[in-house]
Amino acid sequence: METCKYTYDLVGAIETNNSYIGKKVIRVLDCQNNISLNELCGLWNYNKCPNDKWYCQQFVTGDIIYKQFITPRNYFNYGFIHLIDVATGEDIVSYASPLTYEFGYDKNDNLFSNIMIDTNLIDETKCFYIKIVNFSCNLRGVILTEFNDCVSALEGEGKTTSEAQETCLTNLCPDSMAVYYSEPYCKVTCENTILVQGEYPNYDCNGNFYGTFTSGSSTNSFIPQVRLFGTVEPTQFDIEETLINNKRKSAKRMETFLFRTKRIPYYVAQQLSNIFASKTITIDGVEYLRAINITKNNDEGSMWIVNSTLVQECDEINFTCDN
Repeated sequence: METCKYTYDLVGAIETNNSYIGKKVIRVLDCQNNISLNELCGLWNYNKCPNDKWYCQQFVTGDIIYKQFITPRNYFNYGFIHLIDVATGEDIVSYASPLTYEFGYDKNDNLFSNIMIDTNLIDETKCFYIKIVNFSCNLRGVILTEFNDCVSALEGEGKTTSEAQETCLTNLCPDSMAVYYSEPYCKVTCENTILVQGEYPNYDCNGNFYGTFTSGSSTNSFIPQVRLFGTVEPTQFDIEETLINNKRKSAKRMETFLFRTKRIPYYVAQQLSNIFASKTITIDGVEYLRAINITKNNDEGSMWIVNSTLVQECDEINFTCDN
């Protein structure tokens, strides 16, 4: 599996010739000693037990990766999404943007922002992570005028609107800026994986929203899903029958499957449990019912090895009917 490390800009260091040298470093963190300096220390690969393995969220070319963010009512927020190529530490550049956005409100006036990442458009990227830069300042009055003038000036210099807005907010609202990083994603090429997806009509237990927006985008495409190393194997058939006068009146067939994964972090187990709690579970496009439970099954370290039971049911067949 690909090992992903993060890069970040170091503060310029004054050299003897009084010039500043910009530096980058591969971010191999010692989180026990440098927590105050490294916002990445909360991520899995820098916070795991010694005998746990590094972990990347898997994707294959053609996957659409879905993320959703909520901005509560009356909260001001400006967000900027960066896809960072681990190999370079820079934004991924492609002939077309791999990002698609949807913005909409629910009945409580909470703003939901969906991002969809088309991995067809980052085919040359082996590993990436999402960097989110948020600003919570409320622009109005003189500050709003300064912001608009700043954006216009930078657009005139050739920057995109998004680039100009982020630069201007960094200068005008530095105290409100917060930077977040996703867990890494790695492309799988020669190993078998499964894609597990769920379906919710409205909200899930995490507050994600799947219903129709009351305003904003006409579609809400967000899907709970996770790709991982795992298998689904049939293990049992059960037949339920109804007898009348020792004659079979009806029968229903159920097939049981064993769902197994390789080692996954707790945050992936959480994603999996959210999918298993949904209305419909599909694995590689095949629908299953009644995922029974998810247990850790591993006493060595904090990673999970999930073994769970899935069921498929055939509709009851009534032998007293003609069809």
